Amino acid sequence: MTATATRITASDALFDKLANIEMPTPTVVSCYVRLDRAARHRRQYLVDLMNRIRELERGFDDRGVGPEDQRTIHGDIEKVVRRLARLDDLPAMPGVGVFICSAIDLFELVPLVRVHRNRIDVDTRPLMHELLHAQETLGHYLAVAIDRMRARFFHVAAAHTEELSALAPIAHRGGRYKPDREDAPGWGEHRYQLRIEAEKHRHYAATAREIGRLLAARPYRGVAIFGPKEHADALQGFLPARIENQCLGTAKLNPTAVTTAQIAHATWELQWQREQRDEARLLDRIDEGLPTGRAVNGIRETLRALARGQVRELIVPDDGRASGFRCSETLALTATKADCRGGGQPKPVPNLIDHVIEDALRQRVQIIVVDDPKVASRIDGLAATLRFQVG
Repeated sequence: MTATATRITASDALFDKLANIEMPTPTVVSCYVRLDRAARHRRQYLVDLMNRIRELERGFDDRGVGPEDQRTIHGDIEKVVRRLARLDDLPAMPGVGVFICSAIDLFELVPLVRVHRNRIDVDTRPLMHELLHAQETLGHYLAVAIDRMRARFFHVAAAHTEELSALAPIAHRGGRYKPDREDAPGWGEHRYQLRIEAEKHRHYAATAREIGRLLAARPYRGVAIFGPKEHADALQGFLPARIENQCLGTAKLNPTAVTTAQIAHATWELQWQREQRDEARLLDRIDEGLPTGRAVNGIRETLRALARGQVRELIVPDDGRASGFRCSETLALTATKADCRGGGQPKPVPNLIDHVIEDALRQRVQIIVVDDPKVASRIDGLAATLRFQVG
């Protein structure tokens, strides 16, 4: 089968274009919006975005944004809101990034396979670290679409999705079990059903072998299985234990008609659901690491660890809000003015959590946004697992 591919993120040309933009004053608006199923319901993403816009605009004076620039930025933000309000015209992806600056006729909307949380900010350059993170660090996944007759294999990555191959059908359509029909399998239904079951098992076994071969050829981070529930669940039973542990889960799709874009969207949805299941176990690791100094829980402690380059995984509640400061010389983020002592003058940062995410992405820290309110209640603003201890 000829391989097909679907682009689902920014092109290299767009990366280069955004990376080369630098304005004399902070007039470039960068916006990231989560568009998962819950966010799309009744346009909840738009409600949250409007709240963040109000927070951003209230902080303009403290950041030294002049009146003329404020009018320009306000007009650009209105354009972003109007574009995002047209839900039916948005890409069927878990998120988008929007970059706008009317002074240079910039307006780019980029579909993304992941957005950590809704964010909007203004700077002299586009805030691209989350865009780069989605492009570079999500890894590669193997997707399998299976039914009784066929199995199709897909390579899913942040940059693109392509169909790799398809197995030739092992089973063939037979007649009814009655012996007077063409292609009848034998004398009665029992032998006919046994043959059908044997064909299914050979098909599942061959598919499992092909999955093993593809995993050996490339370091995939997980396997997603799609198809009618009967066949998707049955295939899992034929996978070796080491491969079954990599399985993201199963979902119902039509293997005959499914497109690469649908495979990509469904794979990222399964990956997101798995992250949701892992959240509680992650917080258990935080609790276990606190006494040994391999984890921190609290905004002040986490910011100090981030400034030292200690943070391995940054844990952020989805609805987290905080203000803080950035030290003018060290550029470290702090919770209080006093924490900037020796690091320069403290400059107010109204949307501290978003700046923490940006700094963490620069250090290539893994970001984990906790959506479950019960799990998030165990986080004191921010938490982190650490790469090393400080004596």
